[in-house]
Amino acid sequence: MMIIKSQYREKSRLQEKDILALGRKLESSYAVLGVYFASRYYLSYFKEYVSKVRKTERTILKPKGYSLTSDLAPVLAQYEADKQAVKAQAETFQGEQNSPKWAELRAEIQQKKSALQVEGRSAESRAEEFQRLNYLLEYRSLSPSLTVNTQTNISELELEALALELELELINF
Repeated sequence: MMIIKSQYREKSRLQEKDILALGRKLESSYAVLGVYFASRYYLSYFKEYVSKVRKTERTILKPKGYSLTSDLAPVLAQYEADKQAVKAQAETFQGEQNSPKWAELRAEIQQKKSALQVEGRSAESRAEEFQRLNYLLEYRSLSPSLTVNTQTNISELELEALALELELELINF
């Protein structure tokens, strides 16, 4: 009898996707059946929780070879060690901009830029480049007023044509 109960519990356990599907059906039932799901916010909290857990599993656990069912003690120990390593590396960058570490970092950036054949420009040259492109913004700001004038011109022409047709009808009347 005990075996049957445990099998029943395992088979009757709802998965997250089943609960979310049931919630969607309840939310959509209002339009069809008029049944209102008053505790809808519980479902939204649950949906948010499930998405955060899945994102954590996908972005943090799986790249390191873990899953949600893994023992979390070694996972936490590994991430604590990674945290300490990052803190130690961050401490090497503290100090003045003229420190040897910053000089080494600048040299590394320069080396990567030359390897990728990227040429950075100064702020002044960027400003000059944008200054040359300002005429496009001026044209864009003027163009809506031009279209309004053409629309009014078209409507004035249509009105004149209607007035002439009306005159001709009155003459022929």
